[in-house]
Amino acid sequence: MSRNYQQGTRNNRRIQSANAPYNFIPLNETVIQVEAPPSFDKFHNDRFNGFIELQIETKTPLFIRGVGSNFFRINELPKIPGSSLRGMISSLIEIVTYGKFHFYDDYKLFYRWIADQKNLRKYYQKMIQNVEAGYLNYENSGFFIIPAKKINGKTFYQTEKRLNPFTYQRQKNGSWIINSGSMEGKKRCWVINKPNHQSKIIIPAEDSKIYEKDKNRNICIDLLESAKKKHLVVILKKNKRKEKKNIQFPDGIPIFYVKLTINKNTNQIIFGHTRNFRVPYKYSTKDHIIPKELIDENIIDFSQAIFGKKSKWASRIFFEDANLIDDQNNIFFEETSPKILASPKPTCIQHYLEQEGNLEDLKHWDDKNIKIRGYKIFWHKKTLETGSNGWSEGRIMRDTQHTIIKPIKPGVKFKSRIKFENLSKIELGALLFVLNLPQDCCHKIGMAKPLGLGSIQITSKLFLIDRIKRYESLFDGEIWNTGINEINNIDDFIRTFEKYIIERITKKERGESNQLWNTPRLKLLRKMLNWKNTNLPNWLRRTRYMDVKEFKFRRILPRPDDV
Repeated sequence: MSRNYQQGTRNNRRIQSANAPYNFIPLNETVIQVEAPPSFDKFHNDRFNGFIELQIETKTPLFIRGVGSNFFRINELPKIPGSSLRGMISSLIEIVTYGKFHFYDDYKLFYRWIADQKNLRKYYQKMIQNVEAGYLNYENSGFFIIPAKKINGKTFYQTEKRLNPFTYQRQKNGSWIINSGSMEGKKRCWVINKPNHQSKIIIPAEDSKIYEKDKNRNICIDLLESAKKKHLVVILKKNKRKEKKNIQFPDGIPIFYVKLTINKNTNQIIFGHTRNFRVPYKYSTKDHIIPKELIDENIIDFSQAIFGKKSKWASRIFFEDANLIDDQNNIFFEETSPKILASPKPTCIQHYLEQEGNLEDLKHWDDKNIKIRGYKIFWHKKTLETGSNGWSEGRIMRDTQHTIIKPIKPGVKFKSRIKFENLSKIELGALLFVLNLPQDCCHKIGMAKPLGLGSIQITSKLFLIDRIKRYESLFDGEIWNTGINEINNIDDFIRTFEKYIIERITKKERGESNQLWNTPRLKLLRKMLNWKNTNLPNWLRRTRYMDVKEFKFRRILPRPDDV
């Protein structure tokens, strides 16, 4: 996001800024590489072995699902799973060590900009300007389209005849009238001319797979499955009830399509059940992870070195489940339904892609050199149990949209342990760095983080095992010689790690400080993890999801330091 936007007037920010319960830590420009871990068949003298004891206190309600609405349990005892702790810590390690961007889904998103900003609408109209109509079919070799016959140069036309939404009606001459749903309140029906069996358009397998992966497609209609069966099951809503209607299509499923020329040798077929159908972007999410070193399989980063790399080497760090500390009663809320979470998806370009602050020229997934915003982090929030600012509906809601949970209350304490083997001083420093956050900062874990659940405070103690001392003698006086020593000063480990990172990132990434938490990226992380934000005026309003009406303005999500 440009500095001009960041330094804009307060009024301009109010007009252009979106709000959300999350924000992003930008991708790093430098990817710090490390060596593969040493052999696993012995303990190395220049490396560290031991464990870290954790005490975890819930700052807000916490819920990690077990069976049904119950909190995660083993032998009827509530626990925070070690796997949840591992995921939380590995994500932070990835950020602070300037590592690779590991967790992403690579797929092509879809769009349909009809009543959107001028530049977006024009781009969409350009992509579908040569729409044709035809009939989708399937045979063993794959999907294909039988084009509709051209009458007066057109394969389809609009009709004044009105049908119910999602209705298909075959005419005596072999043509079809379809109503694929209203758009902008207008009910439009189309006539698709009868099929021209003398022609056939093969749909490349990749194009049918792209359609299949459209996660936001109308779930009532699956053209690919319908083409295989020669019939379409349409789900109609009547009086809040869903009703299925089975329609037979002897010539294939009536569709609209566009043939795009990618290059001299490649065409792409995009299609849908409506005239203004959803169009896939040319570039996938992976294309916007920049620089490409962030996803380079040949690079080993801290996260892989410590937590393991599939089929290459195992983890050297092991997380135990966190057990409830004794003598705590009445730790659960009553069973209830949390408010519905309806988070914007990556198709929300004004949130998930870096923008330049201009609402009239929003960047989208086909702007090849635009970066994704980075690592998604949720703000801490002190929400009430119920009410307009509450996280709960205040009762159990038994419908398809809600779930039922029984969370743990704030102020409940757990204890856990992280064991580690053969960690270098720098690697151990990285682990201690993300466990021991700056003052007033908290971690985030579990379900319903957008509603304010999952904030926890962690305190830790480091214990190192002297392997030589441990095996020199069986006893240490009158007790077993375990070789375990508590380390009261961990600053040396953390400083060694910080120095290693600072020396390897660029001057731009380093900023004016030699302290890692004061580098530009980690300043943003520290701001997002700061529990004191919850005391700021109007904080719940500033970190809420916007409603549907607000999204139509496509206001840009500001950086964490502009919130």
